[in-house]
Amino acid sequence: MDDAVNIRVGDGSLRSTMVTRLKENVAMYGGRTVLEQLALPLTPRTQLDNVGWALAIGVLLALGMISAWGRWNAVVWYLGAYGALLSLWAWMIERFVGPVLPLLIALVVIGASVAATVLARERRWLAPAIVAMLLAGS
Repeated sequence: MDDAVNIRVGDGSLRSTMVTRLKENVAMYGGRTVLEQLALPLTPRTQLDNVGWALAIGVLLALGMISAWGRWNAVVWYLGAYGALLSLWAWMIERFVGPVLPLLIALVVIGASVAATVLARERRWLAPAIVAMLLAGS
């Protein structure tokens, strides 16, 4: 019986419920909701493009979080705690992502800056080539 009070899933144990929530919530928030909220060009017909966008955003976000740890670690802690809470929360509601979108965007931009600095230092031709490929593909 599912209602607002009894929200257990699987075999009804707490462990089973938390594991199921973790799988479903991370897949929905990380694989769909954040990407849709960022207004990325996603389509159900081209799953490879969607995975590519998710990987690109994930890598840039990780680089941004690593870079921001030294001077902006409160934001990294806040996003980690917020993400953990959303991962285990019983109800998946897309509007819960809204309050952290500005921070996610800022960290993605910081990560892109770090990646561009590293690429420009080692291979000067690579950054313009990537931009040209992105412009040609869109």
